[in-house]
Amino acid sequence: MNPKALFQEALELGTPKPTPASLWGGGAWAFALAGASYRDLVASPDLVAQAITSANEKVSSAVVFVGSGFTNFPIAALGASLEFKEKGAPALVGQAVADLAQVDQLDLGRLDADQALQTLQRAAALVKEAIGATAYVTSISWAPFTFAGRLYGMDRLMTALVDDPKGVEALLERAAEAVFRYHLPYLEAGSVDGVAMADPMASGDVISRRHFQQFAQPYLAKVTQRFAECGCPVLLHICGRTDDRLDLIADAGVKGFFLDHRVDLAKALEVVRGRMCIGGNVDPVDVLARGTVDDVVQAARACLETAGDGGGYVLTPGCDIPPDVPLANVQALIRTAIGA
Repeated sequence: MNPKALFQEALELGTPKPTPASLWGGGAWAFALAGASYRDLVASPDLVAQAITSANEKVSSAVVFVGSGFTNFPIAALGASLEFKEKGAPALVGQAVADLAQVDQLDLGRLDADQALQTLQRAAALVKEAIGATAYVTSISWAPFTFAGRLYGMDRLMTALVDDPKGVEALLERAAEAVFRYHLPYLEAGSVDGVAMADPMASGDVISRRHFQQFAQPYLAKVTQRFAECGCPVLLHICGRTDDRLDLIADAGVKGFFLDHRVDLAKALEVVRGRMCIGGNVDPVDVLARGTVDDVVQAARACLETAGDGGGYVLTPGCDIPPDVPLANVQALIRTAIGA
């Protein structure tokens, strides 16, 4: 079985042999490997696709994420600004929403007209054509809660959760619609197998379980249901602690959840095994970026041993990997699973 087929079996809670292995995200890493700048990438679907496919030919990740490293670009399309840097993804500057009372004025049609987002859509089709037989291709964005925080400003959103919950709910409705609308062209073109979302602001390090249940989970569930109706599974990653909300994530209909490295893999599997596929969770910095190949192999084997033979498991890093992770370390992660 090829990496894609192995991943699809795990996603359906099967126990493929060997265990599939994948990156989460990996866009900035792939672009650094290719020596490509974001200023060049944003205008060239060929360059984006070439960087992604070239990187994956070297590592054979079961999943590739078209748009990784570009997750702030939809926010910029809606009115914020981007600051390009010499290395890494551009930083978001300013907010697209200045006042919660004006959320309805947010023009989501700008997502359809944005040239950078069109570049990614064309790149996905090229990636799908090139490696779609052996790699599970996804589009990727922020999930609704983090998308809303990027639109309005995260500090302001945290205050508004208490001071103006109705205004926050209106913002989240709009954010959820924007997330769905962002991914829709990929689904209509048939250029992806699934949708991936990252939700770092929904972490237990940022908001309580109660606030997650009130503000993040309902809108995550809403878009997940809409994607499911399109026949498109949802993969999710939340940075940091999620131990106290794993059940809520499964309840939202997420098909595959990629754990942060700080979450106890064994305990997570106890909570949700049989409900959704789990990916995890080698430390992306201390092990993958700073460790040796032997360190990577040891950490990967520990995850594989913990996951056991219960099915619904994918070996992954515990977050997106930094751009300077050595190629040999990524190869060692993937090969340890395949050779296990």
